Amino acid sequence: MKQALTFTTAVFVPRDGVLFSAYEVGRGYCAFTLTSAAARQKLGAGDNDRQQVLLAFMVNQQRIARAIDAKWLPKSGRRVTLDVEDFT
Repeated sequence: MKQALTFTTAVFVPRDGVLFSAYEVGRGYCAFTLTSAAARQKLGAGDNDRQQVLLAFMVNQQRIARAIDAKWLPKSGRRVTLDVEDFT
């Protein structure tokens, strides 16, 4: 049975979007940025406001997990950006 991703607490950075990490047994941690554009255009945030973007992050963690599965780079050591094109 596949383990679910565990998300760390999200931090909003106005010029970047939402910074967070995700962990999965067997894969370890990886750092991510969810852009404000992706939160707005694909995840339902009303605008680039902190509350709107963080709310979109919180209520769409299953969709974010699917996007991560498609992009996971477990040994890169670099932050992975999740942008508009990463969501269907």
